[in-house]
Amino acid sequence: MKKFLIVLLVIGLAINLYSQEKGENIKVYTLNECLKIADQNNPEIRQMLARMSSTSADVTSAFGEFLPSLSVNMGYRRTFSQVVNPYVTDSSLKANPYSNAPNLYNIDAGFQYTLFNGFGRENNYNRAKENFNSLTQSIQYTRKKVVLDIYRSYVQAVLNKQIMMIRQENFNLGLKELEKVKARYEAGVTPVNFVYSQEADLGTRELDVVKAQNDMRIAQSNLLIYMGLTPESDIDISIESLPAEIKTGEIEEFRKEISNYESSLKTALAKRFDYKATQSAIKSAVYQLNSSGSTYWPSLTANGGWSWSNFYFQDFSSKGSSFIGLNLSIPIFENFRTNLNVENAKLQVESRQIDLFNIEQSIKQTLKTSLLNLNASEKQLEITDRSLKSAVKNFDYSNERFRAGASSVSDYFIANNLLLTTQINRITAVYSYFISKKEVLYALGLLD
Repeated sequence: MKKFLIVLLVIGLAINLYSQEKGENIKVYTLNECLKIADQNNPEIRQMLARMSSTSADVTSAFGEFLPSLSVNMGYRRTFSQVVNPYVTDSSLKANPYSNAPNLYNIDAGFQYTLFNGFGRENNYNRAKENFNSLTQSIQYTRKKVVLDIYRSYVQAVLNKQIMMIRQENFNLGLKELEKVKARYEAGVTPVNFVYSQEADLGTRELDVVKAQNDMRIAQSNLLIYMGLTPESDIDISIESLPAEIKTGEIEEFRKEISNYESSLKTALAKRFDYKATQSAIKSAVYQLNSSGSTYWPSLTANGGWSWSNFYFQDFSSKGSSFIGLNLSIPIFENFRTNLNVENAKLQVESRQIDLFNIEQSIKQTLKTSLLNLNASEKQLEITDRSLKSAVKNFDYSNERFRAGASSVSDYFIANNLLLTTQINRITAVYSYFISKKEVLYALGLLD
């Protein structure tokens, strides 16, 4: 027995020293640090931000349709074959009227401006703006979603760490109990079966510690993924980032904020960025529909410019000429291409409208579910508070009777396991309430 106890103590000391040595190189993250890192590194956010440049360029390009297009062309040509030069006037060359052709220069500058194209450019610009608004709101929604994911993952990691600490403390108490039982056995006070029972119970507690440690590492790995970091990194989390208990009056204050379901639904539809993004997407699709039908209309463009050409780089005023004109284009038959574009645009409008309906249904479901979870978590807080108080009293009573020899070791183990279970249930209920609050705020579109 002594050897078994010494081995356990040595293993426990080695694990503790290893953890302390390794802990010097482990980064401890607070909740705020995790949120900041996720906002910069989360793949969903980064992917949507990458689309911003393209969408912004689309708006700029659509605005450019309201401006005239300008162009300048300059040219130079020299021919090396023998040609008759009509500009030869020198009498000494009349006998040989052929010579190399002179240089030829030309400059053309012009502009073109669309006066009317069936309101196509106006609709195209509005389409691009609404598309940009939709993306901007989608990014905001994604950020809110990532905040909720980080909060859930962080709370789960803290909860698993708290459970691991409770399990570890229970294991340490089991070691001390084994020492006491062993001493009483050697003194002839306790039978040997008490020692065996304590050793078996200690093995169970050790298994619980191993499982709790594994659950904690899995939760930390999931947290790293949402943060956009590599999941195999060794990290630790600060349990001080979250309170371990509910403040007095906190439940009542939050209930006043969210009001009833009907009022909450109105708030959600007004605040949720995914709902706003889809509304902008519908507007963009409508403008695209209008733009697609613009080719049914005639188009009118104005153009003008200045042109110059000469064999010598001079005489710009005498050799140059200016012009201005109008061009009217009337579509008669374009092989049903416009009809196809219009039908495709109608399909996009209908699809976006269906998306809006689905999102509204999802918001209703999310809000209802979050409020039900909030109700359940409030009840769990009340129940676990009562249960924990009773379990503490029961354990103290069973412990005293066990020490006095008035109860069996089985009664003591039952009371200890009950206390351990109620402690875990209590801390689980507290963190579940915190998550329920965040889920309600997310459903309302009020999550910061």
